[in-house]
Amino acid sequence: PVRIDAGYEEGMSTLFLGEMRTGETERKGDDDVSTLFCGDSEKGLRTARVSKSFKPGTPPDAILKEVARALGVGEGNVSQAVARIKVAGIAKAFSGGTVLLGSAAQEMSAVCTGMGLSWSVQDRKLQILELGKALADTAIEVATIPENTGVHDIAVDNKGKLTATLFMIQDVFPGRKVVVRSVHHQGQYIVQQTVATGDTSDDGDWKIE
Repeated sequence: PVRIDAGYEEGMSTLFLGEMRTGETERKGDDDVSTLFCGDSEKGLRTARVSKSFKPGTPPDAILKEVARALGVGEGNVSQAVARIKVAGIAKAFSGGTVLLGSAAQEMSAVCTGMGLSWSVQDRKLQILELGKALADTAIEVATIPENTGVHDIAVDNKGKLTATLFMIQDVFPGRKVVVRSVHHQGQYIVQQTVATGDTSDDGDWKIE
């Protein structure tokens, strides 16, 4: 297992939690540089299989949790996500029961697609989202107006994809909602990908893109 925590005196957060594939250390000048090649639950995503039938009326969260167990990951936000789709009436999709057989990852995709959901694994836990929507957590605000909250290099391409560089704010990860307020760009966005960098030297830069 590999876990990377980083941040500032006022708060740390987990940037990565997963498993190491390989590791190597080499000498570069006066430094020993160790490089870890890691993945987040990728072995289970590649190889896990599921064989299970469910009787009519089985709640969708029970089905999703069963596939999560097959994948070897935590349940994550399954209960909260299913509670939201029950309100929308989508949970009736399994009123006739269902059978899961084969690749656990493929079966998870099939189940989620049938309910208008997307899924991923974040820090060894399942993350279920309604298509086009973010987690129900409070949005993170990043702004340059009226005062800078530690964001710069904001840009939006012609497809509406925004990129920005932030200070290493806590709990910025895929699936979170961010509210952006700057001179040229304002609106709500869903985090799709993060790249964190840091350097412990005196002039080191700590940021998340």
